[in-house]
Amino acid sequence: MDFLPHPTSGVEPLDIPFVADTPYVFGSDFWDFPKLHGFGDQWASLPAPRLASLAQSWLYFGTISEFLGRPIDYREFQVSRSISGKPLLPLLNEWLAAHAITAHGSTPQDAARNEDQKQVLYEHARFLDAVIQLAEDFDKVSQSHVKPLPTIVLSVKVLCITLRTVLWDLARGDIEDALRPWPSPAIRMRREIVPAVDTVGKQTLSPSAQLMLDVLRLRGWCPFYARKVLTSYNYALAYYFTRLFRTYSPGLSHRSCSDDECVASNADIFSYVPKHARRGCLCQPKAAPMDQIRAIIEDGGVPLIRLRGSSKTGSVNCDAFTHT
Repeated sequence: MDFLPHPTSGVEPLDIPFVADTPYVFGSDFWDFPKLHGFGDQWASLPAPRLASLAQSWLYFGTISEFLGRPIDYREFQVSRSISGKPLLPLLNEWLAAHAITAHGSTPQDAARNEDQKQVLYEHARFLDAVIQLAEDFDKVSQSHVKPLPTIVLSVKVLCITLRTVLWDLARGDIEDALRPWPSPAIRMRREIVPAVDTVGKQTLSPSAQLMLDVLRLRGWCPFYARKVLTSYNYALAYYFTRLFRTYSPGLSHRSCSDDECVASNADIFSYVPKHARRGCLCQPKAAPMDQIRAIIEDGGVPLIRLRGSSKTGSVNCDAFTHT
């Protein structure tokens, strides 16, 4: 997934093993790929290594080929035993140059051409949504947690979300909120495909989402904020966060934090000891005069707290007065 920008001071992309063993033939029926290449109708029951090979050959390289509308050599994406997405970038730039929506012309031919271009983008977006749903199906099989399947499925989702975002950006300048089939920006946000749902309590994550959560925790993220990433951002953005180390102030510990709350910065009122400006200071805590504050508020005033210190005794007096 090194086709995404590299964050400053970030770690290297997640290693995606190259497990594809069946070339995708452009021009064949994308949806019949398992049948055409001997995977059969019951591909969900395949062993995990075989299922990972199917997912990569079909949903990764097949998606790239269908999106670009041209055959690709999947061996060009192989670097040792891993996949590199960098060969996708020049191919994608060529595709973008050919499918950019031009400014509206004055002739009927110009208008028809723009409509055709928008229709192509819409069909591509619908295709990517269907592939993402297929990837979700791979995430639900009984062997989905077995390596390297979670990594392969995650790479498919990140690829599709990235290409989907490219489509929206390509068409955004020519789309009004009320225009269909393109949704408004608000509807687009609601349609974002996030790895996890923001619900109270422990939730069961898909293996590909759990993989990102594990990596975030490995990078030092608090459990609460790691989960926040998965519930707030789509797969591509969440994956970007996994490449960032999370650093906190010295002395803070997130060991007691949970998925629902970060307590690292909370103070225990029963054991908290305030720091003093001078070593050996024996000053006592000062409380706000609540009776005075309450009386001022009841009279319709705005209370202010005033602290008065004595240079002789070192004591501090606290009182309330009405703001004028």
